[in-house]
Amino acid sequence: FKLDKRYVEKEGLTASNLEPSSSSSSSSLEFRYEPGAAIDILCPNSRDEVDRLLQRLGVNEVHSSRRLLIHSLDETKKVGQAYAKLCSATPLSVRSFFQHCVDIRNGALKKGFLRMLAHYCSSETDRARLLQLCSKEASDQYQSVVKEAALSVLDVLSVFESCRPPLAHLIQLLPPLNARPYSMCTSNSTHMQVVFNLVRFERDEPAGRMYERLGVGTGYLSGLAAGEVFFYLKRKFHTF
Repeated sequence: FKLDKRYVEKEGLTASNLEPSSSSSSSSLEFRYEPGAAIDILCPNSRDEVDRLLQRLGVNEVHSSRRLLIHSLDETKKVGQAYAKLCSATPLSVRSFFQHCVDIRNGALKKGFLRMLAHYCSSETDRARLLQLCSKEASDQYQSVVKEAALSVLDVLSVFESCRPPLAHLIQLLPPLNARPYSMCTSNSTHMQVVFNLVRFERDEPAGRMYERLGVGTGYLSGLAAGEVFFYLKRKFHTF
């Protein structure tokens, strides 16, 4: 397979559909597509970013490699139930869970998440600022400071240094990591081509972005080596 994009062209990649009846061979795709059709590519979080986040949370190298077991005490919480079933059926280390299963970027930073972080701040200044950001009166600030600045969980924990949330409570509020949709730029053939722009977030400490990074999807795809396998899901409706 070939991935064409603005900066780098990759050849020799292999796509594998996660549906049991599909083949991982590029010459035997089981669905037809036209330019503009879309697939959902499963893109993990950056390994380096995950390791830095776990280190910030006080999870050392030994503990990050241990198997994670999750027990959901609230049957009404569908996400918690899904995490519990996943970790029960599939042996996952703490690192693997954070890399492949949960969103640690801006999608995680809901107001309820910030409220939880405020609870674990030892500094009154940090606690007050987080509570302000998730208040109804500061909705405009929340939008500009958190959402428009595209902050991540690691950004927020780096800014509010006194915040020490326990791993269990953090996992409870992290949303699932969603697949990224990409459009085809060719018709059905033995070579699938996907075009995307490389999304880069520059380091901007005054804005709260404490480290430079690429988008989750484009960062993953741009780092694939020739011959490396990536996984995708067919969309129910192939076009956006």
